[in-house]
Amino acid sequence: MKRLMIAAIALLPAINTHAGVCNAKTVTGAYAYEAASIVSGSAVYGAGRLGFDGAGKATLAGIAVTDGVSQAASGSGTYAVSSTCVVTVNLSVGTQIWIYLDKLDTVPAVNVAHHGKVVFNNSTHGYSGLGDFDRVTGKF
Repeated sequence: MKRLMIAAIALLPAINTHAGVCNAKTVTGAYAYEAASIVSGSAVYGAGRLGFDGAGKATLAGIAVTDGVSQAASGSGTYAVSSTCVVTVNLSVGTQIWIYLDKLDTVPAVNVAHHGKVVFNNSTHGYSGLGDFDRVTGKF
């Protein structure tokens, strides 16, 4: 799993085409996420909502399913956005998330669409994984 994570992290920054337009305000809003991992031989799937307030505060609410058993997943924390459109989220539950935005439209008063790939690590429970991240608003 560590080799897969290292390979994924090495490739993801290359997909960014929006350097210079990303900051805490351009990612403000609610996003859907889904991610998968293997923990002690068991498949783990998570999905939910990750919100950014435009000023560095993040909230997560979702569900995690392990071997068919679901449980609520929630947390709050901080986020920062690099000029190369990498969002780094640190949640109070021991999870760090890196989001590599690969689609971003920030033209004012126009539709906004964001898409990215998620890499996450939970130091409390000792697992990592990959997933997708999306937000769509406006008229499409």
